[in-house]
Amino acid sequence: MISKFLRAIFSVVLVFVLIPVIGQVAINVADHLGLYHNPAAVLIPLKAWLDVLTEQSWFWATLIGIFALTCGLWADWIVRTLDSTRNDKLASLGWTFEKLAHEVRQRQQNLHHPWPQNVATMRSDFISAFLTAKNCGLWSPDDRAFRTGDAAFLHSYLHLIGRLLRDSHFKEAKRQSQIAANELDKLVPPN
Repeated sequence: MISKFLRAIFSVVLVFVLIPVIGQVAINVADHLGLYHNPAAVLIPLKAWLDVLTEQSWFWATLIGIFALTCGLWADWIVRTLDSTRNDKLASLGWTFEKLAHEVRQRQQNLHHPWPQNVATMRSDFISAFLTAKNCGLWSPDDRAFRTGDAAFLHSYLHLIGRLLRDSHFKEAKRQSQIAANELDKLVPPN
């Protein structure tokens, strides 16, 4: 919040205050020195004055400091914006995982078909959610999750990781997904 406030203040200072003031001062100085009437006679002393000003040790340090601070505040805002977009995507994925976990549990309770045929119509939903998870850096199960004998592993994975993502516990979700990967390797060894 402070970063946003400081960024706004420094941007206003640089854009709306500093630049017009410098421009107006330059116009007044040019008019006072007669730059518009005899430019050659005035440009040489003006150039000498600018040379003296820019040779001051504080001038460049101040200018670079203000510029760097403003750039840093804007960069911070960009990073926070990108990070919040990713966090929103992960939280949405958490909701999707929990919805899938609920659906798996419901279909297991109805038992019209045995596992995994009872979730066969949801295959595209699983693939989409698992690809999204992989793109976000989380481990997600492969087809072996459907060869475990029952829905316990898949339901547990979806419910736990979904809850962690939904509640913005992203590091823990990543850690738990790796634990789930090890569990799946024990249940159904990779080919």
